[in-house]
Amino acid sequence: MLKQQERFTIKGLVYIAIDRTSWGTINILMVSLIYDKRAIPIYWEILDKKGSSNLEEQHRVLGKILTVVSGHKIVVLGDREFCSVSLRKCLQKQSLYFCLRQKKVQM
Repeated sequence: MLKQQERFTIKGLVYIAIDRTSWGTINILMVSLIYDKRAIPIYWEILDKKGSSNLEEQHRVLGKILTVVSGHKIVVLGDREFCSVSLRKCLQKQSLYFCLRQKKVQM
């Protein structure tokens, strides 16, 4: 099993991406494993609403994956939807690395 897990690390880091997408009327929040320049969906939930996900939903889907990849250094990647102070604090509290795209600063 350890050999299998090592396949998904880059310099000792496991990269996972959180994303939300609408597919017709279906609103999907998913977490993907980044491997060989590809995002492989490994967990998702159908949101029973339109629009963006909230912190509780984000925390829930990430939590499902973090138990599986525990023991590794993890980098969480996310776009502008996931750039909240609350999510950053949550990730820091769990000693996770993260790269979350910020919204454009307006001057």
